[in-house]
Parts: sequence; structure tokens; C-alpha cells
Amino acid sequence: MNPKLIPGNSSYSEIVKKGQKVLILGDSIPSRIEMREFNHCLKERMNSHSIRKSFPGATPLELAHYCIPTLIKEMPDAVIIHVGINCIKSENPSEIQQDILKIVEICQSYGVTDVFVSAVTIMDSFMTEINSLNNLLISSQFIYNFRYICNANIGRFDLWRDRIHLNNGGIKKLANNFINAIRHTSFS
Repeated sequence: MNPKLIPGNSSYSEIVKKGQKVLILGDSIPSRIEMREFNHCLKERMNSHSIRKSFPGATPLELAHYCIPTLIKEMPDAVIIHVGINCIKSENPSEIQQDILKIVEICQSYGVTDVFVSAVTIMDSFMTEINSLNNLLISSQFIYNFRYICNANIGRFDLWRDRIHLNNGGIKKLANNFINAIRHTSFS
């Protein structure tokens, strides 16, 4: 039996005291979210808290592999998946979509009740591919039982000079998009 499931265990009682647990899984894009502020907003609005696991440079297929130990250890109620930009140059959008859907299925198989998939954010050179991928994700959200997080409010002025990573304003918008998606969900 997993120690977290034993009543009276401090890990278990801590989870109950804190409310719903949200896991942010992603590549480097969400790695700069200020987690203390993010958790303050979650606790204040819905008695939830979050943790983040970022894997810089990860593709969706790699994240599908990396996420399993974290899902086992953390046992989250909800997962936000933000990945896809690292392979947009080399894979077609439907392949990327299928790999993201594998992560969704893995999360659900480990008991996650609410899965969110965050739209791939802007990258000037590949907007056609990004828009295609995001549209594929939108069209598959009801079939695969996940919620899509739209990041259309993030634009070119929200990028660093590398034209890939989000600047401070872009990170705040991304974090607020995550919080708003969670807030509009009554946990299952």
C-alpha cells in the first residue's frame, strides 16, 4: 500500500488540509511561473495548491515518459500539461497532438480526475504549425476528456529576444490562464 493512502500519515493529512493538488507538467515555458504567488491565488480562490515539474527541452513523447514517477509520487487531482514547442520544427502537428494525447491518457490512468492541456504559445516562425496543433487539440478535448486552456492573449510582445520563451508579462498571462481554467472547473 502506498504510504500516502494510510490514514494518519502526515503526508496524507497534509494533502487533506491543503485541498486539491494541481500538478503543472511542462517543458521550459511554464518553468518561470512564480509558484508562491500562483499557490497564493489557488489557495485564496479555491483551497488548492500546486507543484510544477518542468523538463526543459522535452518533447511531448519525452514528457510522457518523465511524468510517470511524478504522478505516482504526487497523486495530483488535476494536471496542467504545457508542451509541444520543442518539436514544432521537426514533427507535424498531428504527430505532436498524438503524443500530447498519450500524456493525457497516462494522467487519467494514474487517477487524475481533471486534465488540462495548455495551448502551445506563440513562435513567429512556426505560427501555421502552432495554430494547426492548437486546433487539433481543441477538436480532441471532448473525445479524450480534457480541458483546453487557450493562450490566445499571449502575443509577440510577450516573448524574450529568443522569440520562444515568455518574458515576465507573458509568464503572468500564462499563469493567469492556468488559474482561470482551474477556477472555472469544479473538481470531480
